[in-house]
Amino acid sequence: MGKIVQAAVITIMGGMTAFTAVPASAQAETAYDRIMRAGAIRCGYVHYEPNTIIAPATGEISGIDHDLMEEVGKRLGLRIKWTKEVGFGTAIAGMEANDYDMVCSNMWAGSSRAIHADFSAPLNYSLLNVWVRADDARFDNNVPLLNSPDYQFSVIGEGYNIQIVKNAFPNAKILELPKEASVPDVFEALVTKKVDAVLEDDIAAISFLKGNAGSIRNITKGNPVSINANVMILPAGEYRFNQMISNAIRDVQFDGTFDRIVRKYGASEARRRIARPYEEKTE
Repeated sequence: MGKIVQAAVITIMGGMTAFTAVPASAQAETAYDRIMRAGAIRCGYVHYEPNTIIAPATGEISGIDHDLMEEVGKRLGLRIKWTKEVGFGTAIAGMEANDYDMVCSNMWAGSSRAIHADFSAPLNYSLLNVWVRADDARFDNNVPLLNSPDYQFSVIGEGYNIQIVKNAFPNAKILELPKEASVPDVFEALVTKKVDAVLEDDIAAISFLKGNAGSIRNITKGNPVSINANVMILPAGEYRFNQMISNAIRDVQFDGTFDRIVRKYGASEARRRIARPYEEKTE
C-alpha cells in the first residue's frame, strides 16, 4: 500500500493540544510547481521601448526583455507565454491576482515594491537624470533650485516612482499621473508645461525624443541624480522560482549573450551592465 504524505496542523483547545492530519494534496501549489507542471511561464509585460516593443500592426513583441526571457525559457526548457500587457503602476497587482506568473519587463528595484514582490538578480543599471523642456534654462547649473514647492515633477502614481522624486527633491511638488499611465505620459506633462521637470532614465527620454525631437534635454548628464537596478518582478516568497530565474539570468549574462542582446537594440550606453565577478575591484 502506498504511503499518504500528510502535514500536521496543531490546534490548541481548552488547554489541550490536538493534531489534525492534512493531506499534502490540499496544500497550496507554489508558482514553481505550477510552472513546471505547465511547462510554461506566463508573462505580464509593459510596452516600454526598447525593452519591450509591441508592433502596432501585428502586436508582435520584441525588445531587450523579450529576447532575454525567450533565452531564459530556452535554457530552462520552458515556454514563455506573453500573456498580458500591463502598465508599470499596475504590473505587481496583476501578478498578485495571478493574471501571470511574473513581470517580464524590467522595473526598478525599490523598497516599496519589495513589500509586495521579490526581485530577480539585476539585469543592468539605469542612470536617472533630470529632464526639462529644451527652451527652459531656469535650472541650468542650479539643479538644487528644483527642490522647492515652487516647482513640480510628474510621475506615474505608483509608490516607488513617487519615492524616488521625494528622496532627491523632498520639497518639490509631485503631479501623480494615473497608475495606468505610460512613461511617455510623464514627459508629455513636461512638454505641455504642466510640470517643470522629470526624473527619469535615459532610455525613456531617448524613446520619447524619437517622436518629439528637440523637445526635452538632460541637465544632469554625467552626474545622475540616482542609480537604479533593473530587475524582473517575481511573486513574493517564491524562493525556488526566484532562484531559477535569477540563475538563468546570470547564465545569460556571464556568457555574453545579454550584452549582445542589449547591443542589438542600441542600448549599451543607456543601460549600464553589471560588472562580472572578476571585474569587481577589491581594496
